[in-house]
Amino acid sequence: MTRYILGLVLMSALAPSTLCAQALSDLQRETIRQEIQAIQDVRNRAFVEGDCLQVIGQFDEGVTFYTQGRQVPSLQALFNFCQQVERPFPETAVRTTRINVLSETSAYIVQNFEFPGTGADGQTMTMREIITSIWSKGTEGWKIVHFHVSIDPIRADPAAG
Repeated sequence: MTRYILGLVLMSALAPSTLCAQALSDLQRETIRQEIQAIQDVRNRAFVEGDCLQVIGQFDEGVTFYTQGRQVPSLQALFNFCQQVERPFPETAVRTTRINVLSETSAYIVQNFEFPGTGADGQTMTMREIITSIWSKGTEGWKIVHFHVSIDPIRADPAAG
């Protein structure tokens, strides 16, 4: 079922808006964008605070989840990661979020973060995190059906000396 939904979401993303079954007005798109942003804000806050049940509640049961290009086997693995990640998180220097509404029941989000980090050699550097999520609205509301996150160093921090 999830693959079917993911296929439909991706097909609608690739099809010109004139071919979509129902064109959305700017107001409808903005309303949906705000709905998803509110849910996203709750999940982000829950992740920062360590409320891992709230975090995984935003994901569809059959979600495909990738990190660094590798598939995460289950929501339980995501839950375990959420519980074990070191908090508090560093302040982000750059943060952008773009919510793209495809239809009344599908959207995707691309987020970019930059924050200070430490490499394997102990050197301070700037890290970039990119998150892409595909959302579907079903009987339980908006849920994430596909999620991918990658974190990589982008440059040495010259202030580190």
